[in-house]
Amino acid sequence: MKKPEFVLRIVKTKETQQFSCLGEQLAEILSVIYEQTEACNWYVFDVDFNTHHSEQFFTSPFCRIDSTEHLINISKMVDQFLSGVFIAIEGEVADWNLEHMPTTEEKEGLQHEQAVVEIRAFDTSYFEVYGLESELKEKLKLAFLPFCQ
Repeated sequence: MKKPEFVLRIVKTKETQQFSCLGEQLAEILSVIYEQTEACNWYVFDVDFNTHHSEQFFTSPFCRIDSTEHLINISKMVDQFLSGVFIAIEGEVADWNLEHMPTTEEKEGLQHEQAVVEIRAFDTSYFEVYGLESELKEKLKLAFLPFCQ
């Protein structure tokens, strides 16, 4: 577990939204940090959602998505995430310990040593974003105030 520079909890991304952990909300979060994660591969774990046709995109025990843009597009197809861990790693494909895969309910922190950002969807209640750069934190706070803490 790697200690993050910051942790932000985002309940929603717009005043008019009544629900949290929506696919469109994850897409909005990713759009805000796109510039910093453009060169990253995304690894997705422990995903559950209420949109059946999305199963083809999020395979078990984990899947790799080769760009932030692709993850944005896939996220828009999900109505709502019930759980999920989305980890951004720059460069080459990361190795994973198949005995201890990242989970939504893990302690606070980045669940891979090479992670630059980690986003978790918690039980339709909120997203948590863990990161290493204060610039990311400020961009997210600016975009989603007063809906983040």
